[in-house]
Amino acid sequence: MTLMAACLVVSSCLFALGIVGALLARSSALALMMSVQLVLLGAGLNFAAFAVGRDDPTGIVLAVLAFVVAFAQVLLFGALLFAVLRNNDSVSLRVINILRD
Repeated sequence: MTLMAACLVVSSCLFALGIVGALLARSSALALMMSVQLVLLGAGLNFAAFAVGRDDPTGIVLAVLAFVVAFAQVLLFGALLFAVLRNNDSVSLRVINILRD
């Protein structure tokens, strides 16, 4: 198995695990955030694998962009969760949904 094939297998497993986790994270905001992070990590690894396999630097730029978006998401979602946790006792998605009303 070549390096590109191995990276594609790992990235597809990460992507699928993130999708399944996002579907199963009904009440936990932290589990939902981690699942979205797995999806972005899988996509970034996929971009990097194709960039290495095709000798094209565009994939590396897209992978770095995916990682920057993931980092910004962690910062914003973390700040939101800390604000909700300060006002409530939990960070459940049900509590966040009640705050919408």
